[in-house]
Amino acid sequence: MKKALIVLLLAGIAAGGAFAQISFSGEAYMGIQYRNPGSATNPNEAITTEPREPGGTRLDLTVTVGQENYGARLVTRSTPGSILVRGMYGWVDFDSLASANDSLRLSMGQFADGIWIIRLDADLPELMGDTRITGFRLTYNTPIQGLSLGTAFRATGHDFQSFGEQIVLGGTFVTPHFSTVFVYDLGFNVSSLFGLNFPSFGFIGLHDLSFGFKAQALNMAHWGTRWDDPSTAEGWMGLLRMYQRLGYRIGRSVDVSLIASQYLSDNPDNDYIEMMFGPGLTYRFLPNLVGSLRAMIDSPDHFSTQNLRIRPSLGHTLRGPALFYVQYELLLPDIGSSNPMNRAVHTVGFGLEIRAF
Repeated sequence: MKKALIVLLLAGIAAGGAFAQISFSGEAYMGIQYRNPGSATNPNEAITTEPREPGGTRLDLTVTVGQENYGARLVTRSTPGSILVRGMYGWVDFDSLASANDSLRLSMGQFADGIWIIRLDADLPELMGDTRITGFRLTYNTPIQGLSLGTAFRATGHDFQSFGEQIVLGGTFVTPHFSTVFVYDLGFNVSSLFGLNFPSFGFIGLHDLSFGFKAQALNMAHWGTRWDDPSTAEGWMGLLRMYQRLGYRIGRSVDVSLIASQYLSDNPDNDYIEMMFGPGLTYRFLPNLVGSLRAMIDSPDHFSTQNLRIRPSLGHTLRGPALFYVQYELLLPDIGSSNPMNRAVHTVGFGLEIRAF
């Protein structure tokens, strides 16, 4: 039934496209992997339909229909065997409130883009669980270019006495060089989320050297605090994720990089502590043929154990944002123990990535 409704909605959107601007955007990941049988991580399964990127085989599709001051959007995620509607909402824009450079947008429906406006990466909506809001949202695009502020209001599951718990406050600031988002949810155990993203910027006088930084912080003011939720029992509120990338280009064909990431929570059992560090090398053989080699050391437990991953790959760029790749990975679990080669995991795979179409 849900699939039929989605098909009908897409047909309606397509029909409406004759009278309005219609656009499609999204990304897709799919692939096949062969993992050596008897490995320590997956002893029984040898072939999987998994891409190299986390998240499994999926198609994220956003359909937008809009005119100058109104529109509607449908956001879906399709995985093998299921189609999930992540959002469905419409909006109306009211311009020229105080000057010619600001506007007010009223959105109604179910919002899927996290709680707020932008997405720093694929993990941002998942940081706060299922954060889709059914209700309405007021967004004020200020005269300051890139700065938006506003509030959202849940229209379901509450009564008038709990009015304050239905409110979400937030804002974003987006520039060509970085983006940031802040969310303060009065109904989710008074939670907060802050995200900052510098995709890449160069250094003065060093045009071939670049640095990227990403940070996401959840409930830092409540670090170490337990919360109780009838649907999930009890948990820990604080979460911090950081990512850094240092890159250097040599000529037109070679890129050298150093990548590190940290994923920390305030859970004293260390169930959610992960760290990764490693260098990378990319060489462009032809304009559309790129080879890469990455070595990574990761640890799920404050480096009590370390896993080594060596990952060579070959990618062929297709038209637009598409990439076909072939990749091999050698995983040596707990390299500090004796005979890690006896537990080595060999994985060979190929797949197709279509990013940001």
